[in-house]
Amino acid sequence: MRKLAILLVLAFAASAHAGSSFSTDVSDLWWNPDESGWGVNVIQQGNTVFATFFVYDANGRAHWYVASALVAPSASASGATFQGDLFESHGPYFAVPFNPSAVTLTRVGTATLQVAFPADGFLTYTIGDVTVTKAVRRQTWAANNPSGSYEGQRVITASSGNCATGSTPFSAMQVTQSQNAFSLNGTLGTASCRFNGDYSQQGRFGASSGTFTCNDGNAGAYALTEIEASLHGFFARYSGTERGCSLQGRIGGVNTVIRQVAE
Repeated sequence: MRKLAILLVLAFAASAHAGSSFSTDVSDLWWNPDESGWGVNVIQQGNTVFATFFVYDANGRAHWYVASALVAPSASASGATFQGDLFESHGPYFAVPFNPSAVTLTRVGTATLQVAFPADGFLTYTIGDVTVTKAVRRQTWAANNPSGSYEGQRVITASSGNCATGSTPFSAMQVTQSQNAFSLNGTLGTASCRFNGDYSQQGRFGASSGTFTCNDGNAGAYALTEIEASLHGFFARYSGTERGCSLQGRIGGVNTVIRQVAE
């Protein structure tokens, strides 16, 4: 059965960042582009990461390790470090009825995932007397297109200059992303503004940088990072320069289109 779901126009699209309120969400597939064939699946909830390693043993056979509770004591705007124990598990053959009591879990070492937000990091893990350190980054499978119509908000602070800060409505937002091009048009406060720039994606996050102009004479440069989009809306970190000020904050909107949602 299907039903119509009307997505309400909210003041701000924080719901697009649903993974964690602790930090920039590190949930993704992480790899080293120079070493295709192995990687780490990472899921974050709060300040805790569950990571599964698909690597190989000394005989070249596929092997699986799991770090079920990598914990970061704190996080900053620039990054976080998740640390904990690394385990090896064994269990019953997959083609027979699964017996949870036949699963064994053995601690084999430790693991650390150090992430520089939003997309790069280092993975260090120790198994027995062998320690491995690798540079890793989010792996991209396909662009998550944020194109759509939104009602939203821009919330900024000024790191330099004497510009007005705070929350400004961004209404009738129209986002268009096509391959490596990005545009965002709408009414920012009372001014009609057009943002045009490039687009790239790394893992779950998109990024865009370029210039903007408004019909009230305001113009400058912008950069959006950690762009996320869903059926509900989109959300991103914002930085830019305008009227002699350097600004940073958040921008986002809620999808205004009526969607058919499967029940």
